[in-house]
Amino acid sequence: MGRSRHIEALMAIVVMCGAMTATHAVAAPFQPLTKSEIRVCEDLDFCVDLMLRHDPNEFDYSVLAQEFQRLGPWATARLLSLVKGNRESAAQRAQIILSQRGWRFTPAEQGQIARLWPTTNPTQHAAIMANIPSPMMRNRLIETLGDKDAQVRNLSRDTLAEIVRRPTKEFPLPPQAYATLARALLDKPTPTLVDLMAQYPDDKSRPILERVLLSGDSLSVAQSYAALYAQNPKVSFEILLGTLPKLETPEQALALSAMLRARHKDRADGFYLKFARDIAADADLPMLARMVGVDAVMADLSDKPVLLNAAARPAFEFTIAQADVNLRDYARNFRAKTGDNAAHYMSLIWAKIDPTQDPVKERYVTLAGEIAGPDTTLILRDALRDKSDWRVTRAAALALGKRQDKASIAPLSAMSKTHPIVDVRAAALAALGGIKSGKIDFSSTYKASLAASTFCDVDGQDFKQAAQQMPFFDTAIVIFPPRLFETSRGLLSAAAPLKNGWLAGYDRGELEGGLVYFDNKSGDAKPVLGDNIRAIIPTRPTPLGSFSSDFWIITGFQLRGAIYRVSEQDGVFTIARHAEMPSAPQQIEVLKDQSIRLGFATDLPRDHPPLRLMPNGNIVSGCADTRTAAPNAQTMPN
Repeated sequence: MGRSRHIEALMAIVVMCGAMTATHAVAAPFQPLTKSEIRVCEDLDFCVDLMLRHDPNEFDYSVLAQEFQRLGPWATARLLSLVKGNRESAAQRAQIILSQRGWRFTPAEQGQIARLWPTTNPTQHAAIMANIPSPMMRNRLIETLGDKDAQVRNLSRDTLAEIVRRPTKEFPLPPQAYATLARALLDKPTPTLVDLMAQYPDDKSRPILERVLLSGDSLSVAQSYAALYAQNPKVSFEILLGTLPKLETPEQALALSAMLRARHKDRADGFYLKFARDIAADADLPMLARMVGVDAVMADLSDKPVLLNAAARPAFEFTIAQADVNLRDYARNFRAKTGDNAAHYMSLIWAKIDPTQDPVKERYVTLAGEIAGPDTTLILRDALRDKSDWRVTRAAALALGKRQDKASIAPLSAMSKTHPIVDVRAAALAALGGIKSGKIDFSSTYKASLAASTFCDVDGQDFKQAAQQMPFFDTAIVIFPPRLFETSRGLLSAAAPLKNGWLAGYDRGELEGGLVYFDNKSGDAKPVLGDNIRAIIPTRPTPLGSFSSDFWIITGFQLRGAIYRVSEQDGVFTIARHAEMPSAPQQIEVLKDQSIRLGFATDLPRDHPPLRLMPNGNIVSGCADTRTAAPNAQTMPN
């Protein structure tokens, strides 16, 4: 029987088996074939022919790989010869087969695979090597850490991380690999490269590991210090002390801070955070060195925080002025970490975050409400005027009510009547009650505010259906750190054309979607905004034949919703978080005046009356006639 007829016979058998299974499903339960019964290839030539005539989308290569493995070393040699050959498609398919699970390569075969690296298709060849955790693969990958091709260098690093799980002294690294490994480690450190360097004698590895402490890469810094400590605990601490005055950037300081916190977890005596507290207060050290101590203490999430000394105030002020400190972690046990300096430190943090839309603002407003004093009262009054996040306004109102701040009666009174968000109106009412009687009853005022709200129907538009006008682009993997997803057409929830491409919105529910830009010419996909996209709407009417470049992006899932403003110019996107919503908008309607009405009707226990996003960006009640609305009506944002 000819090979093509044999394949047709195989297909026919599959179809017949399916039909027989369906016909006799009740009479005879399905029994899966055993491995000995599964035979696809008559011989090696047939397997190779099948592979060359069918790409991975047409045939299950994992099944085909099992057939090659069954045929023994002659099959392995044949595949490796194809990888070495000049036919690119044949080489790539052979690599895919060889990268499947189940191969047991001999040392001679491993040598061939190592010598073939890197090939014209290094990504696929790296997948083969990743399945061979041997010193031979390790050494070959180290050799190419300094390759002139950036892709090969990166694949070498990534594949080393896959195969070097537990470095051992049983297979020492070759001396000639030291220089290449050292250059790669200092150029772009990774924990895997640190582990490899640590296998060399102490006098060779210590100078390199010491320099890694200044790399600014948190994971590599922690791994390097651990390796130095394993060599000699006393010397490692002396090296750390010598490193502190050499710091030149905040990134270096934050990496050392993360290392101290990580090591603190393994010391019952709290040594590392006590050391951090001491260097934060040491006036003889440079500010970046003291920043290490401040950040280590403030970003600690343990249940037994360390109190910063009063002498650390200048270092705290310096640290807060830096861009990348994690203020969310600072908020944990804030008063226990800051003591009598809490109000002063709170003022420094608020000055940093007040102009921003950082979600951590609500947490700090709540903290400010727990810290007495005129400084925190000013913070709360400031937060009461916040227009972008109603949760910040609500927290400020309730805190001012508990504080019985009479200076806030006027803004709270206006807010209680006309603010578009029910929670804020309720919080303002509760705060007014607290100022008058000393008692806050938010639950009652919320029920009353909701009952007094005006509801109206929102004629929701089908943005998902309208998005089908977008042309088909190849499915792509897009990354919204730390997530990634495929741009499946079935998840497309909204779309809008740009001059040179399309904005595509995806809604993946709990898994979270995103806003993606597709370029018309290249078809490339570019991540823009990570969130579940409900609608993409131009901020201004788009004349016929022209394209918008400025859009309202409405996002949300369950009790979380937001409005963003996204602008595009020459493929570069500007993203601004415009306002937080009371929950995810369920109905979205574009009105004749280009305002957008948002409905929140769901089966969830909490509901909210519609809101209206005006063309100028103001957000008002969705059911009021904006032409006759009171001139002092509350809006958000400005």
